[in-house]
Amino acid sequence: MANNVVNFPKSPSVEQRIEMKQQRLRELETENDYISADIKHLTKVHASNLKEYGKLVKELAALWKLEAPEEESIEFEADFDSDFDFDFEFDVNPEEDK
Repeated sequence: MANNVVNFPKSPSVEQRIEMKQQRLRELETENDYISADIKHLTKVHASNLKEYGKLVKELAALWKLEAPEEESIEFEADFDSDFDFDFEFDVNPEEDK
């Protein structure tokens, strides 16, 4: 029965473990270089797309004969009747209790 025992493989030597970790570092460096290049490219493409998007919106507005609203002309009003009075009265510098 003793002949049926499977021996565990030997652990890698220190030199082999060092080489494996150095190889993984090289892989990570290469991957990070690719990712950085992709980010740089995508940033440029994104900026270009945003610029084109703005240009197209302006062209559509001109074709539809739209005018940009003035900020002063925009007013927000409640869509419902309200019994609440939002005129808060309070003292910014309250006196301490005497």
